[in-house]
Amino acid sequence: MIALVIAFIFIIILFKACDAALNGDDKKEKSKVGDVGSGASDEKESGGAQESAGIGQYIEGLDLKISLLDAKLMSSIPSGSEYISYVAPDDGKIFMVLSFEFENISDKNDYINPLYFEAYEDGYGVDSSTVFTLLNEYNTISGNIAAGKKLKGCLIYEVNKSWKEFEICYDSFPFDKKKGTGFRFTPDDID
Repeated sequence: MIALVIAFIFIIILFKACDAALNGDDKKEKSKVGDVGSGASDEKESGGAQESAGIGQYIEGLDLKISLLDAKLMSSIPSGSEYISYVAPDDGKIFMVLSFEFENISDKNDYINPLYFEAYEDGYGVDSSTVFTLLNEYNTISGNIAAGKKLKGCLIYEVNKSWKEFEICYDSFPFDKKKGTGFRFTPDDID
């Protein structure tokens, strides 16, 4: 009889765990979007709806607060090498430099990987450029981030000079799985 009760309790726990894994937890579906440097009154809960932020805004989830601090368009980038002064994009393209800040708002360490970004130019997937520079202003965002700490860095993309819309999200961010919680902007949004 005791074995039957234990088996019954085990089955209930197993069903609860499977239900939570398949349907998600309501807490996991909520993210906050707001302006960088603003107070809580400017935040809005997405409540699972597709929500995008822009330049100068942040997205906050359970573990990370990701801010897109700035975006610049550049016709060349200083190489940081004594042999090559500047790196130029392919013909018909321009460099887009995106400056991010990650804040670890969890109680455990995390790792930020630049390969976990997913970006789209006018709906088509694009990869970050392999432009490496020694200038502090353009360090690639990558590395360990301790609980309660921040990490700043950049990603550089080559985009067509005539691009209309750019979208980017951090793929390991739990809300990005809905393909809508990320950053979205147009050329008019860049100063």
